Amino acid sequence: MAVYKRGKTYWFEFVFQGERIRKSTHLSNLRKAEEYERGYRTALVKGEIGLHVEKKNVPTFKDAITDFLKWVEFERKPNTYIRYQSASKALLRYFGNLRVDEITPDMVEKFVMRRSEEVGQMRGKKAKTGGTKYPQRKMLNPKKQIRKKISPVTLNRELGCLKKMLSRLVKNGIIKVNPAWSVSFLTEEPRDFRVLTYAEEKKYLMGCPQPLRDFATIMIETGLRPTEVRNLTVKDVFLENDGGLFVRKSKTKAGRRLIPYLSQRATDILKPRIKNAENGFLFMGGRGFVDNAHYKALDRSGVPKFRIYDLRHTYATRQVECGTDIATLQELLGHSKIEMTKRYVHPSNDHKADAMRRMEIARLDWEHQQTEKARSLTVVVNAKAA
Repeated sequence: MAVYKRGKTYWFEFVFQGERIRKSTHLSNLRKAEEYERGYRTALVKGEIGLHVEKKNVPTFKDAITDFLKWVEFERKPNTYIRYQSASKALLRYFGNLRVDEITPDMVEKFVMRRSEEVGQMRGKKAKTGGTKYPQRKMLNPKKQIRKKISPVTLNRELGCLKKMLSRLVKNGIIKVNPAWSVSFLTEEPRDFRVLTYAEEKKYLMGCPQPLRDFATIMIETGLRPTEVRNLTVKDVFLENDGGLFVRKSKTKAGRRLIPYLSQRATDILKPRIKNAENGFLFMGGRGFVDNAHYKALDRSGVPKFRIYDLRHTYATRQVECGTDIATLQELLGHSKIEMTKRYVHPSNDHKADAMRRMEIARLDWEHQQTEKARSLTVVVNAKAA
């Protein structure tokens, strides 16, 4: 067997091109050690690592992550850069002064274990601040401060950043094997989504200031993502006939799509916005402005807490409850895979109950038809016998 236990960790040994390879996996789990050994064999066969290769200058983790973030900023979307930059902070605290070739799978597993026990920063409502352009930030209200453990979602983003950076180093020949490759992601609990009832929607919109009220209504009426609504320009909307709009800027290729119909409520909102558009955009202000106004509207309206993105889930659920098939909904939402669309649909209990009633009515109708047929047949038989 190629993998064997030596002390507390597993090693592997095999012959490649006439040379015996013997190495420690630095892992105490047999399954993960076997995965590491298979990955090492694959890398040898592909030529990604060699037996006698001149060593390149190996950077420290701090230098490697800095170089990686520069590459991400140039090659990837802005949101990807922001996500990796945020994830790199915890990684720097743990691996910062190590050389990247000193990192082992065991170190990565210990990082995951220790990080999962850490507590996040203070969170809570901030006191109102004075000033206009540069207000001085005050301390959080001590009575409303909240400390929570680092969630599996956050830790997985950090582990994903580490895996991506080390894979790039393997590709560039800086290190031989990615030590994070065999470390599994944590199981994430499914996120809670809220679908607004029509009564909740009405109360929420009444509590919204402008332009959030128009912004939220367009999301409910079209199913657009918040970023897609912010990127709408005068050229993207047409009001002739049934109206419609083009989504030209989206997070995916499938997201660039045509919405071929606008409701009367959406049309009434977009007409004046087209007329008074600033620099061609129908909605001004960034994500922070929308989020701040949204949470103030929740406090004002008394509607149970939900995310602004849940308005998109509300749109998707209402479409399905009105009879829209899942393939059409996929196109309207701009999803590349239908599995993603299914995650957006959350039928209400009333809708589920109606579905059960319809099935019961269909069975009773069938039984009634069978009874009527039997009676008709009996009448015919009796008539012939007479």
